[in-house]
Amino acid sequence: MKAKLPKQLIIALFMFACKPIALSVDTLYGGQNITDGQYLISSNGIFELGFFSPNSSTDRFLGIWFKVSTDAVVWVSNRDSPLKNTSGILNIHNNGSLVLYDSSERMVWSSSSKATSIQNDFSPVLQLKDSGNLILKDQKNNTIIWQSFDHPTDTLLAGMKLGKNLKTGFEWVLSSWKNKNDPSEGNYICMMDTQGAPELHIRDKDQIRYRTGMWNGISFSGLTQMIGYGDMFTFLFVWDNDEVWYGFELKSNSTLSRFVMNVAGILQRLVWDPNQQTWNVFWSGPQDECDYYAKCGSFGICQPNNVIACNCLRGFEAATPTEWNMRDYTGGCKRRAPLGCTAKSDGFYELKGVKLPDSNNATVDVNMSVEDCKVKCLMNCSCLAYSPSDTTGKGSGCVMWNTALVDIKYITGGPDVLRKKRYSKLEKSLGLKESFKDADLPVFDMETILQATNNLFITNVVGEGGFGIVYKGKLPSGQEIAVKRLTGNSSQGLSEFMNEVTLIAKLQHRNLVRVLGCCIQNNERMLIYEFMKNKSLDFFIFDKEKRATLSWRTRLEIVTGIARGLLYLHHDSRYNIIHRDLKAANVLLDEEMNPKISDFGTARLFQRDQAVIRTETVIGTRGYMSPEYITEGKFSVKSDVYSFGVLLLEIMSGKRNMGNQNLVAYVGINFAWKLWEEESILKLLDEAVESTTFETELLRCVHVGLLCVQECPDDRPSMSSVIMMLSSDNLVPPAPNKPSSSRSIGGFNADRHHSYESGSCSVDEITITCMEGR
Repeated sequence: MKAKLPKQLIIALFMFACKPIALSVDTLYGGQNITDGQYLISSNGIFELGFFSPNSSTDRFLGIWFKVSTDAVVWVSNRDSPLKNTSGILNIHNNGSLVLYDSSERMVWSSSSKATSIQNDFSPVLQLKDSGNLILKDQKNNTIIWQSFDHPTDTLLAGMKLGKNLKTGFEWVLSSWKNKNDPSEGNYICMMDTQGAPELHIRDKDQIRYRTGMWNGISFSGLTQMIGYGDMFTFLFVWDNDEVWYGFELKSNSTLSRFVMNVAGILQRLVWDPNQQTWNVFWSGPQDECDYYAKCGSFGICQPNNVIACNCLRGFEAATPTEWNMRDYTGGCKRRAPLGCTAKSDGFYELKGVKLPDSNNATVDVNMSVEDCKVKCLMNCSCLAYSPSDTTGKGSGCVMWNTALVDIKYITGGPDVLRKKRYSKLEKSLGLKESFKDADLPVFDMETILQATNNLFITNVVGEGGFGIVYKGKLPSGQEIAVKRLTGNSSQGLSEFMNEVTLIAKLQHRNLVRVLGCCIQNNERMLIYEFMKNKSLDFFIFDKEKRATLSWRTRLEIVTGIARGLLYLHHDSRYNIIHRDLKAANVLLDEEMNPKISDFGTARLFQRDQAVIRTETVIGTRGYMSPEYITEGKFSVKSDVYSFGVLLLEIMSGKRNMGNQNLVAYVGINFAWKLWEEESILKLLDEAVESTTFETELLRCVHVGLLCVQECPDDRPSMSSVIMMLSSDNLVPPAPNKPSSSRSIGGFNADRHHSYESGSCSVDEITITCMEGR
């Protein structure tokens, strides 16, 4: 049965037909309505209330948004009951409730509020405040009947609460939109957990996804990015017998800020930049793999941006060593020796700079001194750890853990340093975005990347290196991608990242990996590539089992494909480029085993008439660098030719050019030259290649490889000559001279080995960056 519109609503509709509400009005009185196309605007002009359709959706919702950024919706009334057309009507019911009707006079949403006592002179009024709060009050006695701040959706504004009323159980909770087109309640909520020391949780349904850590008097212990913004915000944390909640105040009326639980499950602090007309992310969580709940299991500790993220606390060891070696840390850690349970046998060690463990089952006494806390924990056999609950001043209060310590993370940096870094990174990110536009490279937003990679989850990791981590992902279109995420301690810095972006965006060749876009947000730098199903070349040729799948014909096609890719870089592309880090790990293989050269972070442009470039910074990988580059810092296209020669010999032999000489899986240029002189080249061929009927082709390949690794750059062929020699049976290449490695270049001399390993350079497959003379 359809609800009938009250008489006052019918009258109001007639009134609107004659005189619509002016756009500058911030107040709606009893007997008036708002229809689609009419608005309330706060007196300061910052917030606007009306009907809207999110993004590409045709559904209509009643909501509040920032007037300067209409897509920044901060509150939605009928988020779970969309209107299907533009006939929605908002009415103040005579019982003291706000009611939203559709065109069929059906009630779609109601504030469910009622005035405590409805008198004849009851005078309801609805007002959109300058804070963004929509309040319904009795104008007669100025009593608030209902307010939107008590019913948040996905956004916390200045003056709102995020927490719990401890007496009534009422909670102020943020819940994400389902997706960018649907504001209905999504998978993620942000709430105040009050089981132990209060802290904010992000939950995916009933599972904890992320926690901020407890409030330490200054900030949440896992969100130290909050510190240092005292000129913009006053952060509030109230914990008394009645309520516990978090909120903030703005120190300037000109600052526009919001705290959002987004559709990807990320909590973000956003501030409006009026010059750039965009929202900047000042801090967020989770922001790295260590932020995901219990990443390292019980008694484990996580260190962000480390290739090996998890370690055990002092006195503990991996409970499941095999799984830990496979990067599965869920089993956590176990104590090496049991506690003696006496003050004499047991003690504490201090763990500084960390997010405190989950306090869900901890006991909290805010009135106890820290020293008393220590004594009490030491005398209690079940007490495993303690901490002050307030770290301001000399510290006060007591938190004691009696169950396994879970979800500990290293937090680095102090307040002032954090602030300076955050501002500089923000400025750099804005500049980078503009540079990407100039390079005609699509810029992906972080939300898209997180959704594509399951929030950069460990199960999506397909590779790691000195630069960081590579994740497999899938875009909404179904296209598979590889996301190269540079970590904070990456060997590829900001300049190398920009170099790779601007160069590879302009290159198109079947033997070069194709970049699809990039993502830059604060301290995050990511490149998005086409996904290579078969990973990198080193994954095959240096693996005992997998290299058996590489036939002779496949190896020859890989060598030829790499050669064509280099020729394109050196001669045929729009920009002439020296790669400078060609190696097996930087050659990717697609589904059909076609090779594609990747990683242009250290590449350099050169002029066609520029024979040699000199640098004081030697960048490359040990075993692949040419002798003139190592000793004099000189590089040219012939430096890439040298690297190609090394790689060719590795593909033929299935063994590394550099490594421990006592290992079987090791071959040097010296060894190849020795076999060449002895006319025993077949001994070089990888034993995994079943047939030995390719002696002529093998001889030609090794011949070309040895020419490529000649000590003098002028003695090395160009890549066009290399391709001709590899593909022609009639062309007789010149005889090679004794290669450079036999003259103690490239790592074979023990003294040279020592000097590189003891400096700032890394070894083997890690890309090295070192200054001459260090």
